[in-house]
Amino acid sequence: MYYYHVRITRKSEPSHDIVALDLSQNQLRERVLQPYENGGPILIHGTTIPTDDLKQIKITRTQEHSSKILPIIRAERAQSRVIVAISDEWYVAKRGEDVTDSLILAPPGSARSGLQTQGAKMNKRVFVVHGHDDPTKQELELFLKELGLEPIVLHRKPDEGRTIIEKFRSTAPSHTRSFCLLRTMSPTRHLMMISPMGNGPKSTEQDRT
Repeated sequence: MYYYHVRITRKSEPSHDIVALDLSQNQLRERVLQPYENGGPILIHGTTIPTDDLKQIKITRTQEHSSKILPIIRAERAQSRVIVAISDEWYVAKRGEDVTDSLILAPPGSARSGLQTQGAKMNKRVFVVHGHDDPTKQELELFLKELGLEPIVLHRKPDEGRTIIEKFRSTAPSHTRSFCLLRTMSPTRHLMMISPMGNGPKSTEQDRT
């Protein structure tokens, strides 16, 4: 079993680190890593540290509880001729194996920004429902691409042993809009229905001449 120790240096008070000792892996994730990744404040010993005040985070681990390390630290400091205003707990955290780089892989708020990026990417995908009018379908695909969107046509996706319904169910939910091409009575006009997923459709009639 490992005990995790955290040292946080703040921009507002760089000469005094906040130290937390003997965290379990779950406590480390809940109290430090998750707030950091979500861009929220970190709470250590009643002190709230907003991410914009973070200067540095150091995470170390030891196989021994700090209660066993502290007497060694105090004995070593008592023999030293150098006196510094740094807590014994800080030296415990410094003594452990540094695992910061394996636990913190991105800037603060990276999880939140990653979700926003993923959402923006999904918003560019549009599902195209069509019949046998290939020229109109191709015109719509080209038009959507020119708008910076990503048209998804079901028959261009690999079947992978799925029925058409299974293929639709696995593909359609990941798109926020759908375009439906419907044939009208006029040979020179077609009806295009634009529908945000889950909302009522909007229709527009297009002239092909």
